[in-house]
Order: sequence, then C-alpha cells, then structure tokens
Amino acid sequence: MSKVKLVPGRSITGDANITHPKGDILNVKAFYEQDSHIIPDELKEVHVSITEGVDNVWFEYAPTDLSDGENPPLIISFHGGGQSGYGQCYATSWVLLADKYRFVTVFPTASNGRGWNIDPEGPDFRLVDEIIRQMTERYHIDTGRIFIQGMSSGNMMTTALSRNCPICFAGAGMSAGPDSVDLVADPNFDLSPFSPIPVYQSRGERDTMCPVTVTQYVSDRYELNKADREFWMAINGCDFFPSAIRIQGRNNLMVFPGKGADVYFRDVKYRGHGQTIDDAEQMWRQYFSACRRNEDGSLTFKEPLEPVKGDEAIILADGCQNILINGEKAALDAPVYEITEVMEIPPALAERNPELTKNPYRYGPFTYVPLSFMEKAFGFTVEKTYDGHGAVLTSSCGKLKIEVADGNVACTYNDVLRNMERQAEYKDGVLFIPVKDFAEAFGKTVIYHDGVLYITDHAGEMTNDFAKMLKALLQ
Repeated sequence: MSKVKLVPGRSITGDANITHPKGDILNVKAFYEQDSHIIPDELKEVHVSITEGVDNVWFEYAPTDLSDGENPPLIISFHGGGQSGYGQCYATSWVLLADKYRFVTVFPTASNGRGWNIDPEGPDFRLVDEIIRQMTERYHIDTGRIFIQGMSSGNMMTTALSRNCPICFAGAGMSAGPDSVDLVADPNFDLSPFSPIPVYQSRGERDTMCPVTVTQYVSDRYELNKADREFWMAINGCDFFPSAIRIQGRNNLMVFPGKGADVYFRDVKYRGHGQTIDDAEQMWRQYFSACRRNEDGSLTFKEPLEPVKGDEAIILADGCQNILINGEKAALDAPVYEITEVMEIPPALAERNPELTKNPYRYGPFTYVPLSFMEKAFGFTVEKTYDGHGAVLTSSCGKLKIEVADGNVACTYNDVLRNMERQAEYKDGVLFIPVKDFAEAFGKTVIYHDGVLYITDHAGEMTNDFAKMLKALLQ
C-alpha cells in the first residue's frame, strides 16, 4: 500500500472481527462504533506457541520496500475485549500509515482469545516480548522507537505495559479505556516505582463505559478519565495547566507539559466507546513522531510532524470570576453568570389554551460578563456614566465607541443603534452585558457547552469532559 485510499463503503451492524473481503470497507454500527478500511494483501497472519497449549496469533504488516539499513519503528496495537488482532487492524489505521511513515505494525490477539491478561508474569506479556524479538530480528526494528496503542481492554494492556516496563517503549497511545480504577484513582498510591512515558489519551464524549471495579474513588466516566489522565500527569511530572488548548471541529485537545514527558488528552465529540479511524495518525503526527527511548532509559524529543499549537481563544464560564486569554488567566471584577428565560403566558391566553403552560418556550442561555471583560479581553477602556448604570467603551485605537445602559436591549456603535440578544443588567454595583453579541460583532466565533464559552476565530464543538476541564482551569 503506497498511500491511503478511501473508497465507497457500507455500514453494518455486526462483528468487526470476522474476515471481510480485503477489498471491502465497512463502518461497524455496534457497541464499539468503529470505522474500517481496506486490508492490504501483504498483511501476514503469524501463529506461534509461546505458552503451552495456546495458539498465539498476530497480524503484521511492513512496507514491502524496506531496505536493510532502514531500522523502522514498531507499532504494537491491542484490540478491545471480545475482539481480535484482525479486528483491531480493521478498526484502526496503523496499517494504512505504515508505508507513509515507514514503520512496522503488529496486531496481536489476546492469549485467551477475548481480553488481555495484565499480569506481568502472564502469557500476554510473554507474547509482547516474542513480538518484539521477532520483529527486531525480521525487520531490524529501531528498539528506541517501539510504541504501543490499545482500545478498551487494549487500553488496559497498554497501560499495564507502560506501568511495568515503560523503558521498553517510546510512547503509549490509550484509546477509549477503561482502566484499573483502584490504581489510577487512589491518591495514596505510591508512584515512585513508575517511570515517565509519552502518553496520548483519546476518548469519546458519548463513552459511558466504566469498569465493573468502580470504587469509592470514581463515580462516573468523567471521573475515570480525570483520574487516569492525572495518574500519568503525576508520573510524568506534568503541570496542571496545559501548554496548549485547542478545539478543531469535533476534536478537543489539551497538552500537559511534563518534566519527564507530556500528556496529550483528546476528546472527540459524538464518539462512543471506540477509537476513531484517525486516532493513529493524530498520535503519530502530533507526538510519537518526536519521541525516542534511549539505551539508558531516558527520553529524547525532536519536533513532531505536526506540532500542536493552542488556539487564540478567550475562555469563560458561568459562576467563574477568572477568564483565560490565550492561555493566560485574568480576573474580572465580578463573576460571569448565565440566564435562561421562560416566556410568560398571559393569563387570558393560558385560560383559552392550557397546553401552552405545560411546555413554555425557553430561550437562552444568555451569558453575562462585567464590563471589565471588555477591558481584559478586547482592550477597551471603560468610562462609567449614570453612576455606573451606563458606560462608554472605547477601543484601544480610539476608532470605536460603544455605549450601553442598564435595562436597554439596544447599544450604540459610534452612535449607530444595534440590537443585543438581551438587555444590559446592573447588579450589586456592576454593569453586565451579554457577551455573545460583542464577541460576534468583533468577528469571533462562540463555541458553547454547558455554561462554558470558548471565543475564538473558527468553528468547533465542545465535549462534556472538555467543558468541565476548562471550568476547572478557571477556578
């Protein structure tokens, strides 16, 4: 396969693990919501017996034109529970990318044929050892550039390998989860035996799956993702505050810089418990292309193929007095607040049509900011009028003057009347304005979710987890 080629496909409800025709391309509408692609003819099925009585299977692919001195990286990708190595090859795009980025890919099947055994002395750890041994011998693998990635149960296997033998790997890609909750969530757990490893976590907004081992530390999927992320942030010595925040389309991404290695957290809008077809390429281009594990166990980094640059964005949230301006925190003189209104039904109309009172029309929410927001975020100076019940806002260049007044749904831009989405409000000695009107008037796009606003220069959609993460940064 010389390049990625997309062809028309079909959607099915069923099993991604069965051997579909190699020219077929499917989207599997089942629990894992996985995409698929054409399987190359050169994909090899390998059978070995590592544990007595067990027929171990993996599927491998290498560029057909590898030269003797090329020393390619190795990607080992682990399937989800109840799946197979072939199904994982079908559901992720590592095999499609091998020729483009010059690496070897392997998709093993768990020794029990279902889910991964995470015992370091167990059969699946021995299987990984054998894969690395054979791949190094067969393709002269660069042993400083061995990467692991897995989905669901495969995420757990990836995590177990990263905890127990991190210096064997240059990076770990963790798709969907779940994880062993007690280990990642217990605040008293001793982290000293663990070593840093580059981590890229990819999650789906609609994934509600939690392990059956949920404990006192974790109550839901958000808390599980948070505990898992912060576990690796602690091991890698990461800052709580991200170095990059980005929303592009449905992809929500934060990068947490670490003394040992960074942690990338990607959350995808509308996705469930699975891995996106571009998980592999995002992991490789944004992070793993930069990573190397040295012989002494240390890590070195070069610039990745696609460095992640944070958005230029203003971030605010209902109930928070702090805002973020291009990653820098600033304090307002009063907290942001949100209003949702219910249309009042006149009594006479309600009497004639009682149905109107059962589901009254709601409009909003409207997000209000104090005028100090205009100073901090957009550089306006504020001159109070009417004892603070009104104001004149002047842009930094002096070319734009905006007048607002309490109770008025109108404002003026250089003496020209403009309608706002809702009137200005004076509360507790502070004049507030509805922020969306002004952001959009200045050419910005407002991305909203659950009380959090992300004001930037492009469209996007915010996930549930990302909204909670952003609000936590504003506390």
